[in-house]
Amino acid sequence: RSIFRYFRFQLTGQRDFFNKLTTFSAQIIADLPWTRSTTTVQSQSSQYFYSQNLSGAIGYDSYYRQPLLSELGWVGNSAVTFRSFVDENGNGRYDKGEEIIKDAPVTLRQASYSQQYSTGLVRNWNLLPYTRYSADVQTSVVRNPLWIPEFTSFSFVTDPNVYKSIDVPFFVGGVIDGMVVTSGGGAGTAIPGLSLEIRSSSGQFSKTIAVFNDGSFYYMGLPPDKYVAYIDSSQLSILNMVSQPEFLSFAIRPTKEGDYVSGLRIRLIPKQEFLRGEKEAPPAESLAVRSELIQQPVAQQPLSLKYFVQIGAFTSMENAQRFVEKTGGSMPYKLHISYDEFSRLYIVHLDTLSSKIKAFELLGKMIYSYKINDAFIAGTPVAGFRRTFQIQLGAFSEFFDARKFADDILGQIRQIEGLERVNVAISFKRSTGLFTVQCGNFPDRKLAEFYLSKLRQVRIFKSAFVVIGSVENLEKFKGIQIGVYSDFKSAQSFAKQVYDQTGLVSLVNFDNVNGKFRVFTIPDSTDRDYLKSFEKFRAMFPNEKLQEITVPF
Repeated sequence: RSIFRYFRFQLTGQRDFFNKLTTFSAQIIADLPWTRSTTTVQSQSSQYFYSQNLSGAIGYDSYYRQPLLSELGWVGNSAVTFRSFVDENGNGRYDKGEEIIKDAPVTLRQASYSQQYSTGLVRNWNLLPYTRYSADVQTSVVRNPLWIPEFTSFSFVTDPNVYKSIDVPFFVGGVIDGMVVTSGGGAGTAIPGLSLEIRSSSGQFSKTIAVFNDGSFYYMGLPPDKYVAYIDSSQLSILNMVSQPEFLSFAIRPTKEGDYVSGLRIRLIPKQEFLRGEKEAPPAESLAVRSELIQQPVAQQPLSLKYFVQIGAFTSMENAQRFVEKTGGSMPYKLHISYDEFSRLYIVHLDTLSSKIKAFELLGKMIYSYKINDAFIAGTPVAGFRRTFQIQLGAFSEFFDARKFADDILGQIRQIEGLERVNVAISFKRSTGLFTVQCGNFPDRKLAEFYLSKLRQVRIFKSAFVVIGSVENLEKFKGIQIGVYSDFKSAQSFAKQVYDQTGLVSLVNFDNVNGKFRVFTIPDSTDRDYLKSFEKFRAMFPNEKLQEITVPF
């Protein structure tokens, strides 16, 4: 039976009838945190035997210079120590004097032995070597709500017979407040129900916050970075107003107490009032055309209508109309022309739909039946689509060359003020068959052009230019991967073959991590059971390795 917390007492007796011997044994077993002790007293034929055994392991954490004892054997196993700290200068490393966070436990998702010390260190041991473990930072128990971890989850690979040390940096979040007011008749007023977009220049942070009924806004927990705040164009279009400034810039500095930026102010002006105040007002004729075009823009259709297939974009209304006249006669679908405030282009698209699955099927028909390879699924704001501007830095015919170029220039880009955390990405352009290298995800063209001017000061980026980034859907949607190919032509040929033979729509997506082209499909509107879908597709493609993925639109 157990005695206290760590001790167990065990009494046994046995009788050897053949040799007429009786043996009694008493053991006290102590499973202490630093060792395992077994004390045994045995009696046999008036003779007594006593033994004492100690077992365990001695380790040394060389990073923190601490000896460690354990009741378990460690030879061949692995261990890890986590330390959470406030990264006051934002360099991502622990510097002497920075505060250790003692109430931010890091937990492993896999089973292990763990102990949190009063110093704030968290140790896990008896881990399998050469194994990837996933860890989570428990932020709910941190005493300061402004302390925010740079990453809330991460993974690492263990090494045998080694204590791995991992530092978890926290930054002190910044706080902003301000007002959004309108100017009408000289008096400042508020518009209830507005939303304010906040985007970092590095593209690492984006947030939509509500403006209060009195026009004020407030947000706590911004990572140190440079930001812009703005009212998105769809709201301004509905209100028929313009924003001054169009994009409000501010910065959150890395400090010990957290930066506080107050007094931010955005003023909304009626569009007609703004146009009267412009020194060079547009001609009345162009204003009339513009007004006619945006009477029923895509963004203002009923909320149930979310998705549409875009098949073209043009700089002028005349070019868009010529495309519609040439293309529309060959298909039994109604084509629409809308002016897109974001890209400043006239887009040609099909009817807006309520179902992404129907849009997916329609997109397949555009690509395979009508040879419109540049068609894609876009959506209204209620569908959760987000678009950004990027800076294109180069284009290559081979993925390997694009990847090498991207790796080589990343360090140069991050030396430019405001782009210290920007990422470089690779995309594949179907129309040209080239792999393009671009950086940043800027919420507006002016901000992208501002950093473009800085990049062009470096000789290697003289030919860089601003492009519209790919459409990103914030609503996640599941699909099934049915094939992987090393080149686009083979992937597209397989997808076309599937469509011709089965009628199943499948699309090609470029994986910019490994340079592969993935062919994927989604279950039709009557097939909601993914298990059934997998079985159906496995029977259709027995030689392919099926995998569930997130649909990239």
